[in-house]
Amino acid sequence: MRGDREGWYKVSDLAVGAEIAVPSERPRADIDGSIESPGIFWDEIVSITHIGREQVYDIEVEGTHNFVGNDIFAHNTYLLSADPTTNIVSMGGPVGIGTTTPSAALSVQGVSGISDLFNIASSTGESMFYVNSNGSVGIGTTTPNHTLTVAGDIGAIAFVNTSTRSAKTDINYVTASTTDDMLNQLVQLKVATYLYKIEPQQDPLRLGFIAEDAQTIAPEILSPDGKGVDLYKLATFNIAATQALAARVDAENVRLTSLEARVTALENGSITSASGSPLSLGTSSLASALASFGAYIQKGIAQFGTLVADRFVAATNSAGTSSAGTVTILAGNTVAQVANAYVTPGTKIFVTFTASTTGAWYISDKQNGSFTLKLEQPQASNVSFDYFLVQTEGQIATSTPVTGGSQNSGSQTSGTSSTAAITLLGDNPMHVSVGSVFADPGVVVASGAPVTTFINGVEQVVSTTTITTSSPTTYIITYRAIDAAGNTATAMRSVIVGNPDGTVSTGAASGASGGSSATTTTATASTTAASADTTPPVVTLNGAAAMQLTVGDAFTDPGATATDNVDGDLTAKIVETGSVDTTTVGSYTLTYSATDAAGNTGSASRLVTVLAAPAAGAATSTASTTTTTTTATTTSST
Repeated sequence: MRGDREGWYKVSDLAVGAEIAVPSERPRADIDGSIESPGIFWDEIVSITHIGREQVYDIEVEGTHNFVGNDIFAHNTYLLSADPTTNIVSMGGPVGIGTTTPSAALSVQGVSGISDLFNIASSTGESMFYVNSNGSVGIGTTTPNHTLTVAGDIGAIAFVNTSTRSAKTDINYVTASTTDDMLNQLVQLKVATYLYKIEPQQDPLRLGFIAEDAQTIAPEILSPDGKGVDLYKLATFNIAATQALAARVDAENVRLTSLEARVTALENGSITSASGSPLSLGTSSLASALASFGAYIQKGIAQFGTLVADRFVAATNSAGTSSAGTVTILAGNTVAQVANAYVTPGTKIFVTFTASTTGAWYISDKQNGSFTLKLEQPQASNVSFDYFLVQTEGQIATSTPVTGGSQNSGSQTSGTSSTAAITLLGDNPMHVSVGSVFADPGVVVASGAPVTTFINGVEQVVSTTTITTSSPTTYIITYRAIDAAGNTATAMRSVIVGNPDGTVSTGAASGASGGSSATTTTATASTTAASADTTPPVVTLNGAAAMQLTVGDAFTDPGATATDNVDGDLTAKIVETGSVDTTTVGSYTLTYSATDAAGNTGSASRLVTVLAAPAAGAATSTASTTTTTTTATTTSST
């Protein structure tokens, strides 16, 4: 072609005005007026019309020969062939696919109507490297849904996230509360094992998250389309959660350090006040801190206003001494000398026989280190009894009792002086029978200062109105005296209405003898929450609580009576359970129960013992004799 230069042109370089060589079978005038012989002449291009794309066939002419197509001379300069010795295809310049102006050694430009820009496939047609018309690259897939989608594992030395400030906008730093929320979110995330559907099912299981699960718990770690986990977001999420965890550990360290310091202070006998603590301890001793709750500890003695527990255990010290013990009196003997280092003249001794005895018994000769139990008459066989010691000495002088149910603020001083000391008169604890009249033995104050009394922590005058004996209960009377110098002394007395073993003695107070004729009943109260009446009826036995018969004797049940503080006489409503078989030796229990309108139930029990008939010539004991049989349910103290 002839134009701005002579030579071979690409078809895409054709332009109006240029001349192209065309074949001719007859002579014709050239554009310069000369007559050219048949063969070839130059023909000017006057117009170019695009008629679209059509499928064409290409040929390759060996060497530098030419060919004619559509009456136009053409040359196969752009056809490539491999060097037969090296199988290398080479060309001298940049190559353009879909473009005539390649900007690189190989430039590929999309073609209208074709969605695939570039695709390298295996010999079986499986795509290995694919680029779509949007520039998204797929490796191992022809449907990339990201800028780069890889269907398989990626091996790399590093993955770098562009993180310069200049590349970002809307920068805000999360707060501690936000990092705490992130930690809680991570805790809730569910970790799963799985395989992708495109990989062999025998491959090792993968470990990770399920996008749908994370969407409801931590959507922040997902990709924009919600179908993948953004590893950079997840890594940042982990760092934030680690910071929150570190803050929690620091806070626990502070608390642990404070706790260790307070334990050290406890071990040293002092407590440092803790800011914000519900218990204001100040720099007082642990004993003073407990005293604010009504518990007093001093030199191995713990003192409480009322002590309630499921059970009490009498431990044995290294010397083998205990506040409880068991003693056996051999047949024919009437005296048991009990040695126990805990016994003092003021010790209260509770005794329970574990077998029947004939005749009365009593405690005598209480002295430091021992006491004596004497039987009124010798027994035909060995008898054993259990004893329990309760001390009445060792009272701790305490601070003023709490009134109105509020806690001791600690502003009142605790302690005693020689002029403010209080001495209790009478027993402590003091036992009072149900139904008897209580008289306060009182106290003696060294300074003569007036005494203020508190009953169960409430300031009240001690009287028959404030100390009632209609039912079993316990009162704590606290006596307080303040002398002219401001010294305060307190002392406490326990008043126990009813026997300490759960039975109720009615009438006069119990004497020292186990053969006392006082009637004993067992009172069991049930409370009905819906009623203001919580006091059970009082069931009183007619006759003795323990009766003894001989096989063949006739037994007449003395019965019982019942009264209630609200419903009055309930004797007619007594329900009796149990029976006595006078033809068979054994022990029989009769229980009398009465229930008031509020649902409170009171009861009392009678033990009837049927003994074998004595041998011929021996004295016979009948139900009408005055001999009292003490059974395992009889408990006496002295």
